[in-house]
Order: sequence, then structure tokens, then C-alpha cells
Amino acid sequence: MSISGYLLFNFMHENLLHHDAQVSTDLIQSISSFSNLEEYFGETSQYDDKVSLIQFFERVMESPDMYRIVVYNNMKRVLWSNDDQIVGRTFAYNEDLNHALSGSYIFKEKTIEDHLKKNNYKLEHNFLPEHVKQFVESYIPIWNRSHDKVIGVIELYKSPQDLYDTINKGRIIVIMFSIFSGITLYWFLYWIVKTAHILIGLQSDKIKQ
Repeated sequence: MSISGYLLFNFMHENLLHHDAQVSTDLIQSISSFSNLEEYFGETSQYDDKVSLIQFFERVMESPDMYRIVVYNNMKRVLWSNDDQIVGRTFAYNEDLNHALSGSYIFKEKTIEDHLKKNNYKLEHNFLPEHVKQFVESYIPIWNRSHDKVIGVIELYKSPQDLYDTINKGRIIVIMFSIFSGITLYWFLYWIVKTAHILIGLQSDKIKQ
């Protein structure tokens, strides 16, 4: 693949994944319409008040290619997840979570191989199905009503398979185009060099005459 083809593919790859992640983020951000949001993340709401938010998370979980949702409060404690085993646990040494709690939106594409590395391995990623080789991990900060304090973070794990299939098809097209362009350029340069060689030869013959 040529440099231009590589840059074009990377641009397409990043923008398509970012757009997909943005759709999920917009859905999550609609949580701000809930009146008991601060009470929920502050763990001061009553059970009945939690039901509507839990139902909201369950609907998000039904989104295509969504594998996991983790809802943290600002103390890094898991308030809700589709994985019951981690509810109530605290993840104190999660750098991405720390950045999100400071107000940053985190979006990262990762592979399973990334997490086989000792220094980058996270135990909470064990839930991913065997067929998933790539996934997008997003950390979305949740703000209070006055938008001056992060009261929690929602973490999403998504592997948009249809989008990955489209990206892979795009990669093939870019490679084929790069190969075709390379061959065309080669023959064009070959024709120029050959023509120039002939012209130089003719000029040389005229000079000798």
C-alpha cells in the first residue's frame, strides 16, 4: 500500500469508528434528562428512583454489537453493569477512568492482543467473546446539572462487526487502487525513460553524422 493509500485508509478507518462511537455517546448523553441523576450517582436515591435509570442502561445494552456497559460514580465504584460480578467493585488503578473523571472523553480502538501484554492487561476484559478480535472502548463523563462537576462515568465496550467488515472491504479497495496506480505510474515512467533514451540516441546519431 502506498503512503497516500495508507493515509487515506487510516483517515477513513478513524472517522468511521469515531462516528459510530459518537452515536453511542449521544445516546448516553441523553441521560441528562433524568431528574434524579445526581442522586443516583451520589447513591442517595431510593430504589424506585433507580428503576428508570437501570431501564435506560438496559436499553442501551440492547444496542447492536454492545458487549458491556459499566456505570461508575466519581469514587470509581461500579453502580451498575450488565456483568453483575463487578457491581460494587472499585477500579482504583484505571488510567482511562481517571481521565474521564477529569472531564475528558476517552475513545480507543483496541485488540484482544493488546490485553495479553502484561503491562496493559485488564482483568475486566475477560468477558469479551472469543470471536471478537477488535473492539472500541469509550469512557463518557457524566456531568451534574450545572455542568461544573463530573459525577460519574459510563464505560462502553462495543465491537461494530458490520462496520469492521466495511472497513476491511475499504482496505482491499485502497490496496487494489494503490497497486493499479503503482503499475500505471511504473509503465508511464518506463515509457518516458524509453522515449527519452530513443530521442537521445537519435540526437547522438545526428551529431555523429
